[in-house]
Amino acid sequence: MVIDVTAGVIFGSYLCENSEWLARAVDALLKEWAVERVEWVLVWLNSWPAGLKLNTELSQFYVDVFKSIIAGNLLQPAPSLVYFTGILACARMSLALAFLADILAIATAHLYLSYVLARVIYAQILATAASLWNLFRGKHYNVLRHRTDSWHYDIDQLLFGTIIFTLLAFLFPTVLVYYLLFAATRLATILAHAILQSLLALLTHTPTTVPAKPGDVYFQVCESASASAHPQPYLAQKNQPSDMGYLDQYRPLWTRAAAHYDPARLAAAVLAGRHLARIGATAYEVPWG
Repeated sequence: MVIDVTAGVIFGSYLCENSEWLARAVDALLKEWAVERVEWVLVWLNSWPAGLKLNTELSQFYVDVFKSIIAGNLLQPAPSLVYFTGILACARMSLALAFLADILAIATAHLYLSYVLARVIYAQILATAASLWNLFRGKHYNVLRHRTDSWHYDIDQLLFGTIIFTLLAFLFPTVLVYYLLFAATRLATILAHAILQSLLALLTHTPTTVPAKPGDVYFQVCESASASAHPQPYLAQKNQPSDMGYLDQYRPLWTRAAAHYDPARLAAAVLAGRHLARIGATAYEVPWG
């Protein structure tokens, strides 16, 4: 609580005193990295970079749709917003961090919407490819029994499947490239949220003093250093350093966070077309006791 309030007062004072400059800096940063850079990459991908030949019509459609979404970004940082964040920080630093996490979600809403759209199309392409794989193997998925059974397909069904497979083969590289672009922006946003949530958990749950434990002081029998023939023993008071075992309670927090943000798991989720979600706020709760 003390660290939370002290850090909040310092951070909030800085925000309130420099609200106009910070608003201009944040606005320029968001415009460059969340709008202009993304639009530049879209145009770059549409111009067949490094000999990567994408489907012209589909690529142009992607560029037009995503540029229209990006142009409608919802948040324009203003000095009043920065000043309000500073007021929240003066109350508690954790309030400012939670508010900044919400502001980040709103400021990157256009990137999230673009990611969702690209992921849905990519996942549908993968599902169609899986169905065609069963078609060419003479299999089909049994919905009632939740298993794959053998099946006989007519020649017209196989011919139609071949036509669909040809379309997918030509369109898949274009879908994959634009999906990977917005999956990368989603990963960057998730990383920023993870940093804010980690700071929030540390501020909320870090104790300001080491927990008191019995046995912090002990006495040791010593002998005087005098040159007499019979040195007199005496008791010397010694301090027993407290262990740092209370920090082990952070281990479940970091274990859950590391498992959720594991690079291998995230890469597998991206390739499989699964939704990349932030870890829940309850996962950052530390069970003190």
